[in-house]
Amino acid sequence: MVYEPYQEELPANKAKAWSLLKSYSKIPPNEIESHLRAVREKARKVFPYGCIGRWLFLDYAITTLPEYPSIVQRIKSGDILLDAGCAFGYVLRQLASDGAPAANLMGTDIEQRFMDLGYELFKDRGMFVARFFAGDLLELEGHSLDEVDGKVSIIHAAGLFHLFEWDDQVKLGIRLVEFFKPDVKNPMLIGRQIGDFHPLDPATHAEQGLGWYRHNIETWQQLWDRIGEETGTKWKATGSLPEIPRSAIGADAPRAGFDFTVSPSHETDTAPTRLCRRAIHAPHAARFPGTVQSEETERMELAKMPRWPTAFSGCLQTHSPVSVRQSRTVASRQADTRSNEW
Repeated sequence: MVYEPYQEELPANKAKAWSLLKSYSKIPPNEIESHLRAVREKARKVFPYGCIGRWLFLDYAITTLPEYPSIVQRIKSGDILLDAGCAFGYVLRQLASDGAPAANLMGTDIEQRFMDLGYELFKDRGMFVARFFAGDLLELEGHSLDEVDGKVSIIHAAGLFHLFEWDDQVKLGIRLVEFFKPDVKNPMLIGRQIGDFHPLDPATHAEQGLGWYRHNIETWQQLWDRIGEETGTKWKATGSLPEIPRSAIGADAPRAGFDFTVSPSHETDTAPTRLCRRAIHAPHAARFPGTVQSEETERMELAKMPRWPTAFSGCLQTHSPVSVRQSRTVASRQADTRSNEW
């Protein structure tokens, strides 16, 4: 059986999405299917991801996680949740429907048109006040997502890490760590992605040129150990590897799913104290050897700052420096057809 990133028939597990579109979007039941198909075809013209072609955007898996009720309560209490790689923002609408204040919700995606289609899908333009940001999570030199830096307490990242090779996953993790609010109590990353029951070690995987990297629990912890080394943080990664039926993703054999949670492993259970570079004014700059002690912090000459490499443009850690490769361009990543797989 050859992998097919398109499924004509609607999925069996559509009940949660149907309920949301009826109660939240007020779409008559007899119009929901045609509405979904119309929006999906528009989205496939933007980019034919497998998650769109196979209706995976109708799978509200976050609601089945044991942490979900406490997540909703935390958002009600003022914590900010970011959906990284949010596509249409369907998870954010589900959270809002379940009582989470939309003002405490954020979404980011590389493609603005997906987020715009979310307003069309849910018929809530001008009413849904969650904030959306378009930007490339691998562009550590860019500034399109700077507004999210240091703002969030919880990050949802479903179907995201498995689209990238190991080194890019490290970069992705570094960027997500930057989004956490300094000293937030119990920062949490949750999500679901394709896993691997028996992954190769990262070095062998890279030597064989196998591209994207899929995890089990052990390699997922290794990844977050590496991210921790680069950011001066420590993380505990947990998860489970349920088997995904072939019919669910159109694969030629059953695959491992991977439901995961990442949280601090140190005693205080808080994110590390960080200072965003543009927030380092003269009183703070003395803490960082080589920094320019000036109010013009956004114009710092990074070449004169030996502790902090120029490839790292977000928040400066008070621990170890970050060393990363230049990210691939948006065009080259979109040309990578393996992205169709989820």
